[in-house]
Amino acid sequence: MEKYVTTPIFYASGNPHLGHVYSVFIADALKRYWQLKVGRAFLITGTDEYGQKIERTAKDSGISVKQFVNQKSHCFAELWKKLKVSPDYFVRTTDDNHKHNVIDVWSLLTRSGDISLGDYTGLYCVECEQFYSEHQLVDGCCSIHETPVIQYSKPSYLFNLSKHLQSVLSYIEANEDFIQPENYRREVIRFLKESDQENLSISRTDFQWGISVPGNNEHVVYVWVDALFSYLTAIQALGGAKQNLANTIQVIGKDILLFHGVYWLALLSALKFPFPEKIIVHGWWTLRGKKISKSNPSSLIQPIDLAGITTIDGLKYSLLVKKPLGRDGDLTTKTLVETINSGLANSLGNLVKRCTTLISKNHQGLLKTPDKLTTYSEQSIALIAETDSLLSRLEKAYQEAQLHEVCFLVDALISSANTYFHERAPWNPKDSNPLDHAVETLQIICSLLHTISIVYSPIIPNICFDIRRQLGIEERELVWPGRVEILEFVINKPESVFQRIVYEGTK
Repeated sequence: MEKYVTTPIFYASGNPHLGHVYSVFIADALKRYWQLKVGRAFLITGTDEYGQKIERTAKDSGISVKQFVNQKSHCFAELWKKLKVSPDYFVRTTDDNHKHNVIDVWSLLTRSGDISLGDYTGLYCVECEQFYSEHQLVDGCCSIHETPVIQYSKPSYLFNLSKHLQSVLSYIEANEDFIQPENYRREVIRFLKESDQENLSISRTDFQWGISVPGNNEHVVYVWVDALFSYLTAIQALGGAKQNLANTIQVIGKDILLFHGVYWLALLSALKFPFPEKIIVHGWWTLRGKKISKSNPSSLIQPIDLAGITTIDGLKYSLLVKKPLGRDGDLTTKTLVETINSGLANSLGNLVKRCTTLISKNHQGLLKTPDKLTTYSEQSIALIAETDSLLSRLEKAYQEAQLHEVCFLVDALISSANTYFHERAPWNPKDSNPLDHAVETLQIICSLLHTISIVYSPIIPNICFDIRRQLGIEERELVWPGRVEILEFVINKPESVFQRIVYEGTK
């Protein structure tokens, strides 16, 4: 069964920033994991290109809206190429296939009696394209963008939200791992139990940059309704159907939890479409305590510049290992570099280099099991058993998107391997069978490194490829290992798979 992993459809009102990169890195790692497990897994991302904010920003830029969104969408697509992320489908909400899909969905909701024309009054944040209640505001401002809201009172098509909230609540309560981490699941349940919201305004009349409501060109479809159904557009473009929503894992930031955990599910319930398999919610990376966002220029760090310092794998590793999924974390380049040097250069990279250098120097680059070596030492057996037992824990961590835990577990295994290597000292064996001792040690380490290069490949794919190349492993389609496989190795010329980063900055 194939898996679909989605990122948010990023709003094309500005250039991509590190918050976008974090979402994509999580989704890319999950896609790569599921590819190991089930063979067919797809990564979906794209750009959300309609809405009042985009129309206004394009006008301020002095170019047409279409030119503006083309430029911004291109920036996102190019960044993923530079970061070696390869989406299987990049959806744009201005594409014709998406427009037709939204019109079909609107028509279905109209026929089911879930949409009616009326009036809507509320406090609206143009930056969020979202209504807020008084108690959600901070000094009359949206808490996310810190901008004043406006009083909105207009004719609007209304979606009968209250009709479907109970079915959404029942599903979330019955499926404890549906929204992860648990604190965000509790947040959605609390909202559903306390909400007095009867209708959701799903059209706008005060701008034109959007998909026209079928049969009424004075209204355009609310940008969030339009954007949410881009997931379905992408799945269909990949050859799937609405039923494949049920094996879709959706990665989102905590600021859009309400749209995905409530409104999206209510719309799917009304359509009798399946719910996603999981909604994975992550916290924010902040800079000096401020959320990294387009609306706060002082918080922006160019992702490609940061990757130039840390390397692509280093950036991905450091962002995923430095904080648990559901928490916020404050970013400094200095701390990221220290984390990368410790985990990737000193621990993993050093082990690979020392092991392959010994094999090349003392064993002519060939590592075969001697005929007389029929049993392994207790120390070797214990390390293999530790690794085998770790594989199921790693699977659980990947499936719960706890990539911080994945890194912690693999880094602990690498530490155990380094201890084993140091204690057995295959460069200076002291037992009565020095050759067997050295070969056993190196063979166990190389076999562990091969296993690590598979289970860590969703997070540091380029380094893991280099490890397999150093070990002389023929590159083929990878599958998740059930246990450590003891192999024979033909070592290529030893090289560093990750060199220590020298960073002279202070921030």
